[in-house]
Amino acid sequence: MKATAQEEFENVGADCKNLMKMITEILDKRTVTNGKGGIHWGHVGDILRTKSQLKETLASFLYTPEGTEEDVNKSIETELEKMRK
Repeated sequence: MKATAQEEFENVGADCKNLMKMITEILDKRTVTNGKGGIHWGHVGDILRTKSQLKETLASFLYTPEGTEEDVNKSIETELEKMRK
């Protein structure tokens, strides 16, 4: 039997939540070891790219006909600032 749109939405939503949990677990456990000095700017570039992709994904859920890309990005950055404190 073919899944309904509602069932598929719920299944894919659960997959997305599990993917985010996997990312969180990796970030929590990850230790970057480099015999020449630990974390370097290449690692920073990698994690900045990941942040950019995650923000783009989040933004896709936040867009409204009235909002602009700038508004959405600003609201994400504002929320991230609050969460850092």
